[in-house]
Amino acid sequence: MAPRNNDKIPAVLEDRILYWMLNSHDADIRLVAAYDGRLDSARLERAARLVFAAEPILYCRFVRHPLKPHWVRMDYPESADIFGTVRVDRDGQEGAEAFLTREPSTDIRTGPLARIRLLRGPTRDTLVLRINHTAGDGGGMRDLFYLLCQCYNALETDPAYALPRNTAPRGLSRVAKTFKPRQMVGMAARGAKEAGRFLWPVHFHKKAPRGNRENRLFLLHTLAPENTFKVRDMGRKLSATVNDVMNAALLRAFASSVNPAAAGLPRAVGTVDLRRYLPEGSETTICNLSGFYYLSLGTRLGADLAETATLVRDQLAEMKQNFLGLANIPLTACLFGSLPFPVALFCHDVLGDLQKNQSAAGGGVALLYSNTGALSPDAIRLGDISAENAFITTPAAFPPVLSVCLGGFEDKITMSAGFCASTVDPPAVRRFLKAVEEEIQTAES
Repeated sequence: MAPRNNDKIPAVLEDRILYWMLNSHDADIRLVAAYDGRLDSARLERAARLVFAAEPILYCRFVRHPLKPHWVRMDYPESADIFGTVRVDRDGQEGAEAFLTREPSTDIRTGPLARIRLLRGPTRDTLVLRINHTAGDGGGMRDLFYLLCQCYNALETDPAYALPRNTAPRGLSRVAKTFKPRQMVGMAARGAKEAGRFLWPVHFHKKAPRGNRENRLFLLHTLAPENTFKVRDMGRKLSATVNDVMNAALLRAFASSVNPAAAGLPRAVGTVDLRRYLPEGSETTICNLSGFYYLSLGTRLGADLAETATLVRDQLAEMKQNFLGLANIPLTACLFGSLPFPVALFCHDVLGDLQKNQSAAGGGVALLYSNTGALSPDAIRLGDISAENAFITTPAAFPPVLSVCLGGFEDKITMSAGFCASTVDPPAVRRFLKAVEEEIQTAES
């Protein structure tokens, strides 16, 4: 049931984690969907209103209570700026790239927690959605987009169409219920081991450079189809996933174009969709269900892409057998569950700074990697208009982090890099994204 103006929705553990992470990025995950024709803007706005009414969190604002942080409904949700049409000079991805940082980020203190924009190019339309990461992760963005498309298509034949309010639970408690107490102990032990890859030995005197948080930028790069196929072929030959191969290509390109010191200390922080642990058919609502893993290849980058992909494959395969993405959860749950909210935030600041210092060791930039998977062409078709490409982006990371996200659509893999110009020069990031493709293109078949 959606909250009334004075009703409270408790902030679940993931809400608290992502609130803390507002100090690490500009808050918003974006989605870009380029269509091959014109869309009905009035129907899109009606569909957006239906989705926001059905998903209670989207019309909420966050209250930072020292003991019980929570969400409350906006005072005037009906007048919230959730949809707009913007004219751009270019169609598709090129027109969207410059737009991604043109508008201010969503503000969780006031709401709403998502916005939808229809970019009207010279001949075609592109949708750009954004959601505050505190309210939803990449999976939450996917759910938001699919609901929007569902409503848009339903309204074509039924102008009175409405969505029921989504009362499914939010948060990690659903995931925790799938594990036994002894498994939770093993999870905590795994967390200590993984954290050690970044925090041991702890050099308190080392400080990764911290630049200002202005000049936030997004750069996009879509692999040529033949290189997408090559990634898949290499994965099959190595019994590896597309994620393994792309992770390896990113590590190699990062060392060659952004942070040469990383060649001797290849490491990155990756994200995991924890919906993988839910029983099939579980009800979902727009929320965060993401975890982290710490990928560290020691001092070996590998002689070529295939060898690096094998190293990544082996390390991630071992993690998949031992609570992939969940290892840091027990400590985080303990801190947020036992300490006042401001104190828990401070403790996480200390741990987060140590992790950034270590992950950027030997250079000035730390790498964060996400893979949001592939969007379904059928699920995002709007009437008789098909999408040409669609992908979810990373948030723009604050110094010293360069954040990269992969999004898939049919035979395309699109990389988005979100960063601040004080972290790394934009031309270097352009070279980095091209170097990823070159690693794939020049790899032996």
